[in-house]
Amino acid sequence: MSGFAITASLVVDQNGNSVSTSGSSKGIGNATDLELLIALRRKSQLILTSGITYRQEVCKMPKSADLAVFSRNPVDFSVLDIPAGSKATWIGPDKAGNYHQALDACHDLGYKRIHIEFGERGIIALYEHKRIDALVISSVHPDGLERFFARVGFLPSVRTQINGLSLGLVAWQQ
Repeated sequence: MSGFAITASLVVDQNGNSVSTSGSSKGIGNATDLELLIALRRKSQLILTSGITYRQEVCKMPKSADLAVFSRNPVDFSVLDIPAGSKATWIGPDKAGNYHQALDACHDLGYKRIHIEFGERGIIALYEHKRIDALVISSVHPDGLERFFARVGFLPSVRTQINGLSLGLVAWQQ
């Protein structure tokens, strides 16, 4: 994944949904999925998430990247333990009115390697316009992966399984 500048990931359940009945993706993945997320974060300079994801997932400050939250409403970063040299940025409506503009705002801040942790709607919006270089979909249920791909119409370049986790990689040719 080191050759990709903009990555994104989603974990889906057995039905291909990226959120559980609780309204978040917590509990959908497994330990391998968490390791994958950490690896994708480590390759990035910035983690870009939405206000909904930030609040629902009780987002933690990345250890090796900065954090940007795209939200219409101000974001409370006081709950984060922000390491020295790292920063958390709110991308509000004065800087971006949609997902594309939020990604542009991150580029304007000088970030090149960005991992996107939006919900499904934001990731699909960016991916359909070729704004994401590599999208990783994971599921502890192989059928969930297939249901997701069938529903959204994406064709994975690579499919594999690791430690009980099914993975599908969708990548644009560079």
